[in-house]
Amino acid sequence: MIKHLCCAALAASLHLSTPASAQGREVFSFGDSLSDTGNDAAVIGSVLGAQPDLRLYYRGMFSNGPVWVDLLGRSQARFPALLNAEISAHTYGVNLAHGGAESGAKRGSVANVVSYRRQVKAFRRLVRSRQVKIDQHDVFTVWIGANDYVASEPAMPVEVVHTIEEGVRDLIGLGAQTIIVANLPNLGLTPSSLTAGQDVAEARTRATREHNRYLAEAVDRLSSTTSARVILLDAESLFDLVIRKPELFGFTVVDRSCLSEGLIGDRCPEDWLFYDSLHPTYRAHAILSNMASELLEAD
Repeated sequence: MIKHLCCAALAASLHLSTPASAQGREVFSFGDSLSDTGNDAAVIGSVLGAQPDLRLYYRGMFSNGPVWVDLLGRSQARFPALLNAEISAHTYGVNLAHGGAESGAKRGSVANVVSYRRQVKAFRRLVRSRQVKIDQHDVFTVWIGANDYVASEPAMPVEVVHTIEEGVRDLIGLGAQTIIVANLPNLGLTPSSLTAGQDVAEARTRATREHNRYLAEAVDRLSSTTSARVILLDAESLFDLVIRKPELFGFTVVDRSCLSEGLIGDRCPEDWLFYDSLHPTYRAHAILSNMASELLEAD
């Protein structure tokens, strides 16, 4: 069953609201830096030194505060897939997302070592070894694809979405009953793309639109061919609205990043949309988390 919630209707209720949580539910997260709560810092830090730089980023997350999945549920156990770690008894779900991860659609990509495909495989091992038990009320989140298109050799959207759909079917097969699948915000409107030039920005916008079209079709298929509740989180429409009408959400700066202006951590004003050239601020994550919570609570 697909749930869409109009971003325009959310604008008033989400403005300066307190982040809501997925009450009582455990949250299992898969994806890239937009969902990573510290896995990348654990992996890269164990080899090359902390990434992201903990002097600039909040507790190993790619923002100036908690990211949306950290706000959506109670604190998750981190699981750096590359380290092949084990999880002791836990209460609050698991986060397998990694900064820099791609979908895994492109064979041989360096990012495949922490790819979404590998994350799902690692989670399957956790379930089968009984380190993780899935409850019917648990929430799964999948947000992946951005790195596939900002790479020097972008992937094909149809292949990326096919990989996402395969992974979601695997999760449903393991027992997932509620899955939030987020589409991509317009990658052509990030500060990174805007400074890279018109050709880059337009190419990333096209990739975003194509990815999201295929993803909507994939969510339709998943909803019609499985018994799971598959929810499309429309990040594209939300961020498009924020950029077109930032005043609705209390933003004023939507085309530059805090870090590019030397505004680190708490010095980043609450009315800025981007913390660095690709990643949103804590306030943007809070709005997205509230949107996801509204979808979970919708009939």
